[in-house]
Amino acid sequence: MIQLKNIEKQFGDKVIYGGANLTLTESEKYALVGRNGAGKSLLFRMLTGHEELDRGTLSIPPNLRMGYLPQEVEEYDREKTPLEITMEPYAAYLADEDVFSQIESEGGAENLERVSQYIENMERFDLYSLESRAAAILAGLGLTDEQIKNPLEELSGGFRMRVFLARLLLTDPDFILLDEPTNHLDMDSLIWLERFLRGFSGGFLIISHDIAFLNRVCRVTVEVYHKTFLSHKGSVTEYYAWKAEQQRLSEKRAENVQQKMEQLERFITRFKSKATKARQAQAKMKQLERLQEELPEEVVQEKRLSFRLPSPDDCGTVPIKLNNLSAGYDTTTVLDSVNITVGRGEKIAVIGPNGAGKSTFLKVCSGELPPQKGEVAYSSKARISLFNQYRVQELNPALSVYESVVAHTGENRPQEIRTLLGTFLFSGAEVDTPVSVLSGGEKSRLSLLLLLAKPGNVLLLDEPTNHLDIQGIESLATALHEYTGTVVLVSHNEYLIEAVADRIIEVRPGVVRDYPGNLHDYRYFVETTHKTDTSQKKQGGASSHSSENNSKQRRRELYEERKRLKGIIDRTERSISELEAQIEEINTILYADENSHAHTLLAEKQGEKLRVEENLAQEMDQWENAQEMFAEIEDALGQ
Repeated sequence: MIQLKNIEKQFGDKVIYGGANLTLTESEKYALVGRNGAGKSLLFRMLTGHEELDRGTLSIPPNLRMGYLPQEVEEYDREKTPLEITMEPYAAYLADEDVFSQIESEGGAENLERVSQYIENMERFDLYSLESRAAAILAGLGLTDEQIKNPLEELSGGFRMRVFLARLLLTDPDFILLDEPTNHLDMDSLIWLERFLRGFSGGFLIISHDIAFLNRVCRVTVEVYHKTFLSHKGSVTEYYAWKAEQQRLSEKRAENVQQKMEQLERFITRFKSKATKARQAQAKMKQLERLQEELPEEVVQEKRLSFRLPSPDDCGTVPIKLNNLSAGYDTTTVLDSVNITVGRGEKIAVIGPNGAGKSTFLKVCSGELPPQKGEVAYSSKARISLFNQYRVQELNPALSVYESVVAHTGENRPQEIRTLLGTFLFSGAEVDTPVSVLSGGEKSRLSLLLLLAKPGNVLLLDEPTNHLDIQGIESLATALHEYTGTVVLVSHNEYLIEAVADRIIEVRPGVVRDYPGNLHDYRYFVETTHKTDTSQKKQGGASSHSSENNSKQRRRELYEERKRLKGIIDRTERSISELEAQIEEINTILYADENSHAHTLLAEKQGEKLRVEENLAQEMDQWENAQEMFAEIEDALGQ
């Protein structure tokens, strides 16, 4: 077991850990959560010897092989290829191959021991298959054959981190420390990593702001909480429910104890001066002292990002439509021949490999990037608001937090602005803090606040969870889920996508695919396709190849038809809601007392109502037919 006992750590006057205790079992799967700056990454550095404890003890079994992936890697040889760096931990053993060849040619009994050691290492570390295993892990994390064999310096920072994750996984340690491993992963790589971790025989401790990812791979949750640790067996979602219940019970116990103390104090005050009651009053005073010791510590109410988006005005039936659109930079085309319609009230997540064009897609939708070919058509009612990391960089460093809001909204209403700032965790003197000294997380919160302080009716969000902690991401997810406007977001955070999106657009090099349905539907399709592909590769054989392809093709056709029908169902449901609302508005006019003698108006509205009811009947028929066909396909797919 890994044990930390009464550990203390502080930097200057700031105490990070004060007498904290934690025990980790080598084979368990842990999620590590906590506020930004609580000390999560610091714990990893202490466990790996990169940071010393001020006081307390840390004990790690001497034979435990621990692997560690920090958020940023140290210097490395950028001339090496990803494949070479991944296999680097075994470089010394691989170098023995040349020595072995020389010994083989020389012969001699004195070399038998060296030969035996070489063969033992080859078998112990399975060096015969090392290169193929390294290549498979790199491929699983999204690197192409070309990227694997080219110098590391040609890769982006995100892909370089994947290489070091691959190197760590290849060493097959007993216990792994992963600090934000999902930050640079696209959906395919994230699914691969989840599958790897679920099958991993050792233990791990993972820091991540993606609750959905942690829920799927971790069995125990540890929180860095007020300079110590809280832990609970269960997912992160279960942990927070348990913690809330514990706090409720603690507050109830404190309330009961407080009531008893007040009763005792009244008795003591009333009878302590009376000789006949003095002994009883003395006994009550001792009882009161015992109760004071039993009084639970006051539950600290943590500041939490919490806000609601205002109801938007109408953005039109189709606020954005891409018609045969191609877009890119200079002579490079990133998006080619794209046809996408964004409907009123849709919540769309744009996913795909890094560098495939997701941010380009949002820039085109916002009008920030003109198309190379085709057009972007907007509803006359659409008002677009775009959030990306460039917005963070555009903050004026000379202004204070408060002044930034005034400059953005054009209004100086102190009470309303301070209330808004408070919901984004800027309170008291913090509102006068210059932007220039804000942390990355605080700047991201301020930039998001400015977008939402005066939002359009179509929100385009590019990685809005950057620098937000878990509680902040939960609040953002809730606000976007309840928002009645249109949302198109790019995010690697599965929790946010699961909570918000009802449609997935997948952007890959050279192709954009539309998946009506949520992330669960998309993941099911991807994993089912993966299993089918894997099964076919294992079975092989010319005689069965044709039938397997036919089966695979049939499933794809069913998924395409399912996707088409889901689109019809979603569209008709929105249309039915709108038509029913129109009928309700017409009825309000028809049955209003003041219109009882407005015969011309009533005749017009009655005719309009008949037309709307006819459209409603048609939409209902289409919806019912689509539902029946959708259910048949679900049965055929075994869902």
